[in-house]
Amino acid sequence: MHDWQASTFRFLDQTQESLQQSENEITILKKQLKTRDQDLIRKDTEIKRLQDQILQLEQIKISLSDDKTRLSRELDNISLKYQNLEDDFNMATIYFGKMVRMVQSSGGSYNLISNNNNNN
Repeated sequence: MHDWQASTFRFLDQTQESLQQSENEITILKKQLKTRDQDLIRKDTEIKRLQDQILQLEQIKISLSDDKTRLSRELDNISLKYQNLEDDFNMATIYFGKMVRMVQSSGGSYNLISNNNNNN
């Protein structure tokens, strides 16, 4: 075999080895790419799930805010009713006091315990 033939065969062998290494590297890179794609798909799915949860939490927040507003209005109404009852009670107390003084000033007696209708 001539030197140029041996040199050519060495070159072809080296080229074949280099090609084989390149194919192995390509295979490894394809596997890495596939793994990364799968990771991205999982992460994308997780992001979508978290976005859905965020939307649900925002809806809950809105609902709670609406409930707070409604309950605040109800509390205001109850407070107003209580104030009105307190005012009515105070007026009744004043009126009752005036009635007792009127009865007493006319010389009568006012008996809260008595169940009979005889007022002399």
